[in-house]
Amino acid sequence: MNIKKFLVCKMYEKLPSDINLYIWEKIEENAALSIQHVYRYKVMVTMDFFNILMRLNTSNVSANINYVNGITKLYMKKIKYTCIQEPGTWLSYLENIKYMYTFLHRFKIHSNNIYYIMNNIIKHDEIYKNTGVTWWDNF
Repeated sequence: MNIKKFLVCKMYEKLPSDINLYIWEKIEENAALSIQHVYRYKVMVTMDFFNILMRLNTSNVSANINYVNGITKLYMKKIKYTCIQEPGTWLSYLENIKYMYTFLHRFKIHSNNIYYIMNNIIKHDEIYKNTGVTWWDNF
């Protein structure tokens, strides 16, 4: 018997066993829902940042320098890198942003955030971890 189940059943041992099982089922359901919500939140944060990257690639360069610096710093620790399905696309967008903003001197100070994101995308890709092959360079 699971230790958590034992503790729950021990706490309610004066109740009938069918009520104990009902209480345990509710606890399991709530735990599963909590895990689903956390995972969904992490995936949604990653998708939000990808949408931001897509918009930054088509926006005005000079108007968004502070926004780019702030948004990359904000999302670099929040992204769930293992949820990224197409690392080649991500790396392409990040390279474009890096090259668009290299002409502005202020961005060079904060480009470490983009390098950090790019390195983590490469490091967390399953194919790259298993084979060492950067398959996205062949696009």
